[in-house]
Amino acid sequence: MNIHVLGHSTGAYVLTEAFDDADDTNLANSAWKVSQIICIAGDVSSNVMSTPDPRSDSIYRHCIRPDKLFQQTRSGS
Repeated sequence: MNIHVLGHSTGAYVLTEAFDDADDTNLANSAWKVSQIICIAGDVSSNVMSTPDPRSDSIYRHCIRPDKLFQQTRSGS
């Protein structure tokens, strides 16, 4: 099965929490994976997603290709 997940804004935060909760639950099959997760302008700190962090460890453990698209803001805009 080839599953892709998209999280925008608060949805990206919900995804990280859902993956973390799934890791904390004793599931019968803990070897599950999704093909790709895309977080667009997510309510998740870039530090959480780019450095080893317990809040994002489960994303990297259960996803083949995580992608992050950040909204850039310019000063004075």
